[in-house]
Order: sequence, then structure tokens, then C-alpha cells
Amino acid sequence: MNNNSSGKLISICAIFRCLEISKNILPQVLFYIIHFVTIILLGINLDIFLEDISTNKRTGATRTAFLTIANTAILFGPLIAGQLIGNGENYHLAFFASIIISIVVLGILIFTHKYLSDHVAYNRRHLIELFTIIQRNKNMFHVFILSFVLKLFYCIMVVYTPLYLHSVLGFSWSTIGIIFPIILIPFVLFELPAGKLADKYIGEKELMILGMSIMAVSTGLIFYINSTSAVVWTIVLFATRIGASLNEAMQEVYFFKIVNKEDADIINLFRDMTPAGWLFGSALAVTVLKFLDIRYVFMSLAIIIAFSLVSAFKLKDTK
Repeated sequence: MNNNSSGKLISICAIFRCLEISKNILPQVLFYIIHFVTIILLGINLDIFLEDISTNKRTGATRTAFLTIANTAILFGPLIAGQLIGNGENYHLAFFASIIISIVVLGILIFTHKYLSDHVAYNRRHLIELFTIIQRNKNMFHVFILSFVLKLFYCIMVVYTPLYLHSVLGFSWSTIGIIFPIILIPFVLFELPAGKLADKYIGEKELMILGMSIMAVSTGLIFYINSTSAVVWTIVLFATRIGASLNEAMQEVYFFKIVNKEDADIINLFRDMTPAGWLFGSALAVTVLKFLDIRYVFMSLAIIIAFSLVSAFKLKDTK
């Protein structure tokens, strides 16, 4: 069995254990962490596999197709879970659905693992050496910065936008539950066309700059809008996700055009921008809220995104 199959098996076991010991919080936390880490490891394995099977001329289409599939699952996941949970009495059904899906995927991997090549001589470099490589490679350095800022954006938006809408503007959770699936649609609609466009015509840099500009402006608008209209907020938040979807797609394409499949250590570090961004985002929000109201969290984010445009402009386009 290959690494992907083993990881999925661990993932299933972790979910089972969470269900079995649902009355004991500490083991729940432990196995949730195992489950979460396993998903990250699976993602890294998929990154390397996709890098192995794709060429630079097809990286945009390949990567964004994969992102589109993943984001479609993210879009429909909460909707399906909401239907299964109902009025809040059937949480276990969501876990069982996850187990069934995992078992299906595991079965596919078991019967197809012989077709998945895993004969790569991976680079094994110390952390300091990796930092030196990234610092010397200016394109890689700037795309790391841009990835960090995008993950910071996700942290602030996912955690503090619904709190702001509910606690300050008075939106009901049912209304917020309608808004958020709608604003995720850009991740399904725009990333694959953007990837194909980057492969054939204008490259990643221009689309990345466009996406970040949209992110900065639309995030900054949150500070000024006092409307309690669900339509207005859906439009504004939809715009932020249009920018984020373009930015996410082009970061993925650009990064995997400048690394090789042997660079698993650098790929791992690139994926570490997710927890780093969330950690910094939490610290930023807590610091701002200590002195100012929640609107300034969004303004601070917009300013950071605007400044990070410098890194986008400094990238050397792959076209």
C-alpha cells in the first residue's frame, strides 16, 4: 500500500475513534489532531504526485483542475452536512458520511496504487538550508510571502466575517448560512479558466496582481459599509473571493512551475504557510481588537494585502 492509502486508513481510524469516545474530550482532541495532520500529509503527497505527472506547459490546467475539484467538495460539504445534521440532533450522521466517503477513496487507492509511481529521490535538507535557498531565490521568496498573506486573509475572513455580520450588523445565522456558500462559488468558477489562461496567454503574474488588487479593495470596503442588506454583503464578500480565487490559483501554478518533484521539503514548507498565516491572523486580530473595533481588523488586512502587491510585482513571470 502506498503513502496515500496508509494516510487515508489512518484518517478513517481517527474518525472512528472520535465517534467511539465522544464523551471524553481529551481523546477527541488527540484524534482530531491526528485526523487533521493526516489530511495535510495526504495533500502534500498529492502535490508531489501532481508535480510528477504534469509538465510546466500544463501546470496551470492541471493544478487549477485539482483546486476546482477540491473547492467543489468544500462548497458542497457544508451543505450536505447541514442536511444530515438537521436541527442539530444528528451530528453523528456527518461523521458516518465522512467515513463512508473515506472508505470508498481508500478502496480506489488500494486497487490503483500499483499505477502510482513513487520512485523519486527526494531532497533532504535542513530547515536553515531551506531558508537560505528561499532567500536566494527571489521568485520563491516572494511567492512564499504572497501565500502567507493569502492564508492570513482566509483566517480573518473565515473567523471574523461571520462574527461581524452576526454580532455587529445583526444578521441571523440562517442568513449567514446562505451567504457563505454563495461567496465560495468563485473558487469553483474562476480557477480552472484562470489556469488555462495562464498556460496559454498572459502568465501568472498579471492575474495574481489583478486578484490581489480585487482582494485589497473589496476587503477595505468592509470597513466603510454599514448596510444590513444581505444582498450588499453577498456582493462585497463575493468580490473578495473572486480576488482570492485568482490569487490562490496563480500562486499554486507559479510555485509548482519553479519547483521540482524532488523538492518535497520546499513543498512542505510552502504548505506550512497555512498554519503560519492562521497563527499570525489570530494574533493580529486579538491585538487590533484590544484597542479598536472589529472593522479595523478588516482594514488592517486590506492594508497588508495592498503592501504585499510589491511582492507580486517583483515576480519574474514564467511566460
